[in-house]
Amino acid sequence: MFLQLYRRHNSSLKHLKGQVIGARVFKTDRRFVFLDTGYNKYVKYAKKELHLSQLVSSSDGGLRTSPDDFRLGDVLQFIIEELETPYGDMQLAVERPVEKDKVAGVWAMVKEAMRTNQPVMGRVLNAVNGGYSVGVAGIVAFCPQARGITSTK
Repeated sequence: MFLQLYRRHNSSLKHLKGQVIGARVFKTDRRFVFLDTGYNKYVKYAKKELHLSQLVSSSDGGLRTSPDDFRLGDVLQFIIEELETPYGDMQLAVERPVEKDKVAGVWAMVKEAMRTNQPVMGRVLNAVNGGYSVGVAGIVAFCPQARGITSTK
């Protein structure tokens, strides 16, 4: 009976793969943060792989002195990669919402420039097959080779 319920429970969680979740810090040490995901297992994550941009809420609301200053009760944002690895634990991926917002902002700027027929400022990084690799606001993009493209130094 227990095994049947366990299998049914785990199979009902398959839709969570790829979803963003919040995990609460319940323990920290010098190198690791231990997270409670609210599911079957706890997750241990190296502090050097985490960033304060993942912090969703804090129990103390205090200022942080370093990028790896995580405290008990903090809620961090992750993406579920695997519900259960061969070792039986949940695999989480670090989501960087700041990077996603940056790319979305640059893309919106490029689309607006295209709509209004305005030039986009960028820097040619190197030649690639059929055009150039260019940097636009910190994002690497492809610019096809065409007549009438001018470059300024």
